[in-house]
Amino acid sequence: MTNAIVSIKARRSRVDVGFTAARRTPARTVRPAEARVSMGFSLFPRNDKFFDLFSNCASNIRAAADSFLEMVENYSDVEAKANRIKDLESKGDNLTHQIIDHLNASFITPIDREDILALAGNLDNVLDEIEGVANRMLLFNVDRPTKECIDLVRIVARAAVMIEKAVANLRQFKGLKEYLIEINSLENQADEITRRMTARLFQDGNGHNGNGNGNGNGHNGNGHNGNGNGHDGNGNVLNLIKWKEIYARLEHTADRMEDVANVIEDICVKNT
Repeated sequence: MTNAIVSIKARRSRVDVGFTAARRTPARTVRPAEARVSMGFSLFPRNDKFFDLFSNCASNIRAAADSFLEMVENYSDVEAKANRIKDLESKGDNLTHQIIDHLNASFITPIDREDILALAGNLDNVLDEIEGVANRMLLFNVDRPTKECIDLVRIVARAAVMIEKAVANLRQFKGLKEYLIEINSLENQADEITRRMTARLFQDGNGHNGNGNGNGNGHNGNGHNGNGNGHDGNGNVLNLIKWKEIYARLEHTADRMEDVANVIEDICVKNT
């Protein structure tokens, strides 16, 4: 009987010691980084599909800009080339819809939702501008692009390369500064060319390619039908209106590309 009582007390003592030890040991919090190691996955998954869609949009913009440059440098089969750019613009619309649909279906996003919408919208705006000015050259029945027009399209094509590179590196939020600076520099070059050529359109009524001969220059002389008048020497104000619109739209395209750079810069500031 005595041995039984001793055995019971010993077991009870061991149980009491176990409970005391348990009470003295604090609970351990499992942090997200530890969760990834111990469980093989992240409790906070990174949704990188947005970056893939943005890269597809940027590559599509570069393809449209390259097609536009090929159109003005080799100005033949203009309608077919303009239609090619229109197809790329439609593809861009579809990519934008994919981004919005994926955003609506996502609970966790890698960057702020408003930044996703801003970047998607501005990328789409660039493509709309490229398609718009290419289509105007077709609708306006432009005989041939001017040297300044080609220079502006080259600026757009170069900025498209910078946008593609910047967006490709966006998921790291670093290594983007040089691309953004160059986009800004290219936009300034486009502004300078557009201001200079717009002024020339209204100076003396001679246009860029007119002969400047005869008595029909500007509003003094024989009016709009004189030789050397207008942008291409046809002597009518219609050419002035056409080219003013084309130059303005090319400048707007460069502006929209700078908008993309500004959004990317804002995203990097928020996430670094």
